[in-house]
Amino acid sequence: MPRPAVTLSRRGVLAGSLPCAAAATVSAWAWGQTEDRAALIDTHTHFYDPTRPEGVPWPGKGTPLYRRVLPPDWLAQAEPAGITQTVVVEASPWVEDNQWLLDVARDQSCLIGVVGRLPIGEAGCTRLIDRFAADPKFRGVRVGGQAVVAGLGSAAFMRDIERLAFHGLAPDINGGPALEAADRLAARLPEMRVILEHMAGARIAGAAPDPAWAEGLARAGERPNVWLKVSNLVESAAHAAGLERAPVDPDVYRPWLDAAWKAFGPGRLIFGSNWPVCEWAADYTTVVGVVRPWIASHGPAAESTFFQGAARTAYGL
Repeated sequence: MPRPAVTLSRRGVLAGSLPCAAAATVSAWAWGQTEDRAALIDTHTHFYDPTRPEGVPWPGKGTPLYRRVLPPDWLAQAEPAGITQTVVVEASPWVEDNQWLLDVARDQSCLIGVVGRLPIGEAGCTRLIDRFAADPKFRGVRVGGQAVVAGLGSAAFMRDIERLAFHGLAPDINGGPALEAADRLAARLPEMRVILEHMAGARIAGAAPDPAWAEGLARAGERPNVWLKVSNLVESAAHAAGLERAPVDPDVYRPWLDAAWKAFGPGRLIFGSNWPVCEWAADYTTVVGVVRPWIASHGPAAESTFFQGAARTAYGL
C-alpha cells in the first residue's frame, strides 16, 4: 500500500490546520477576541476508572491518584475557576482505553477532545489511526520526545505520523528531548500542528530559566505550526525545591511564562492543568491562579486566546 500523501484532508482544513505563521496567529488571536468567555478550556486532564473489571495500568495502587476520576469530578474543581471544557490526554498504553475515553466523551459535553495513545510505528497502527480518527472528538496522539527523534529516520514511524497529518490530528509531544523533537518534526511536516506538553520540560527553579531551555524554546517557537502547553508549572516548582506544596505567588513563575510568551506570542500558548496529577503540588484553583494574573497582564484578548482560541486552533476543535 503506498504511503499517504502528506496533504491536508478537507476535515483537517475545516478543523483549523494552518500552513503558515500568519494564518495560525491571526486565527487564534481573532478567536480570542470573539469567543464566548464562559467556555474556557483546560487542554490537559486525565480520566480513568480503577473500578472497571479490567482495572487500569496507571496510576498504581496505593497512591492518592488511584481512584475513580471522571469529567464530573474535574468539573467540580474547574467550574469555580471559570473553566468548563477540557481536552483529556490518555496515559494508558492499552489501545482500547482510547475507545473508553471516546465513549466517556460521548456522554460528557464538557469533554470536547481526546488525545489518545497509540503504538506509532508498530504494525497495524495506521489502521488504528484511521479507526479512531473517525470520531470527531479524537484530536491527537501523545508521543514521547525520544520516540519522535528516533522515529524521524523510520519509514514506519513517519508513515503513521503522516497519517495523523492526513486526518488533521496533532501529536502531543511529552518528555525526553521534546524541544528538539517538536522543532525537527514541525520542520519536516510544516502543515501539521505540533503540540509541546508541560512547558517543554521546563525546570521551575531559581530566579530565571535555564538558558539551554530558553534557547530551545525560541527555536521551537520559530516554527509557526508548534504550540506550547502551559502545564506542569506547580509540579515542577514543588519538585525542584523539594517542597510538598508549590509556591502560590504568580511572580515565581513569571520568568518562565515570559520566555514562553517571547517564543510563541499570543496565539500559540494554551492552558493545561494536568489534573488530577497536579493535586500533589497544588489545588486546581492555585494551578489557574498562578497563570491568570500573568496572562491577564497582556490584555483581555490575550487571556481569551490563552484559555480558548489557541486551544481550538491547536487541536482543530
